[in-house]
Amino acid sequence: MALKQDVANFLASHYSQVEHERLDIKVGNLDARLRLETCPDTIVFNLQDPSGLGGNLSVQAKCPAPGGWSVHVPAQVMVYRQIPVAARTIARGERVSASHLTDNLVNVSSIRQGYALSSENIIGKEAKRNIAQGEAFKTSSLDSPTAIKRGESVTLQAQAGAIKVLSSGVALADGRIGQKIRVKNSSSERIVTGIVVNQGLVETL
Repeated sequence: MALKQDVANFLASHYSQVEHERLDIKVGNLDARLRLETCPDTIVFNLQDPSGLGGNLSVQAKCPAPGGWSVHVPAQVMVYRQIPVAARTIARGERVSASHLTDNLVNVSSIRQGYALSSENIIGKEAKRNIAQGEAFKTSSLDSPTAIKRGESVTLQAQAGAIKVLSSGVALADGRIGQKIRVKNSSSERIVTGIVVNQGLVETL
């Protein structure tokens, strides 16, 4: 029982460095057949948690004294943070606005992918799939909005030193901000590749 409490104290200290509003720690039971001698030295704890966000873990407790012992203790750490979640179901392809967001206390240990911490990283993005009410906004579920449609007239911007040269063209594909697309220059009829900078604006490469 004393070892379980020591493991709990170790985990509480370790995860106190992680930003959170609430921390729940549960330490599992050791094998009842184990008979561990009292360690004359300070027990050393080791934890493998690459994500740094807890979840189901195994903590190694090791007595470093000569002839000492080593056991793995199962534990569960739940880190709760106040983050934006969907105020209602958001359909795939829908543009996310402020009205779609609400804040909630979420067990981020259960989210195994990156997630958005602030509304600035969410508003204006497009849902890549349906997002359920109350669900956190995973970065894999959001995409930059479609800024240009295929066949649309666009402005081509070319940088020549300190001078910007503007011309018109027609987009040959849909494009999101930051994506490369091909555009047909309306004057020269040359096909060029550029990066979508904004609604109707492409910067040639």
